[in-house]
Amino acid sequence: MLGKNQIHAFAKNRTVDGFVIPFNCTFLNESREDPYFDSITAALVKINCVDDVSPEIDALLRIMVNEFYSDSEFRCGIMRNLLRTILLKSIVPIYKQGVTSSQTLATNEFYRLKNYIDEHFSQRPSVAQIALILGKSVRQLDKLARDNAGISVKELLDERVLIEAKRQLAFSQYAIADIAAELGFNEATNMTKFFKRHTGVSPKDFRQLCRIGLRNQ
Repeated sequence: MLGKNQIHAFAKNRTVDGFVIPFNCTFLNESREDPYFDSITAALVKINCVDDVSPEIDALLRIMVNEFYSDSEFRCGIMRNLLRTILLKSIVPIYKQGVTSSQTLATNEFYRLKNYIDEHFSQRPSVAQIALILGKSVRQLDKLARDNAGISVKELLDERVLIEAKRQLAFSQYAIADIAAELGFNEATNMTKFFKRHTGVSPKDFRQLCRIGLRNQ
């Protein structure tokens, strides 16, 4: 299960078989009165891999697929409740194991940090600016990031920029210079240096590898 703007991996081939179920929080809970809504969204802060899918969850997924292709007037409502049930039966129990109230508070604060980065990463805010907006010191914010993600706030920012750069290079036709400008780089060469430092390949080479993978699909 992936939260908003998370990526599990960039595959160089397209041999993966399965289903993708995209959804947002609005679809998941229209009324915002679900007592477990915060637990679900908090669990989605991290990537969740359910290694052993129980027959019960597998059956729910199959029912959801069948409902997706149906023409029932209650289709959306049924799918929403099936999705909520799957989330509560799979990732939330994993997240809840050993979580104290203080850890829950820290997770919610980390969720705020992640949301801010997701919304403003292209403006390239400094860690000090983010700390000021979230009402924390730079040291507190960095500890929050390291406790929840194992990396610093600066690394979280770089990671988010890198994910967006990869998305644009892999799935858009925009020129590299235009992508660089959209991501807040003053010059395309600065993005090239940034990208190569983090991936070992240039943006041009990464795009070419992705296109080769699509042609071999």
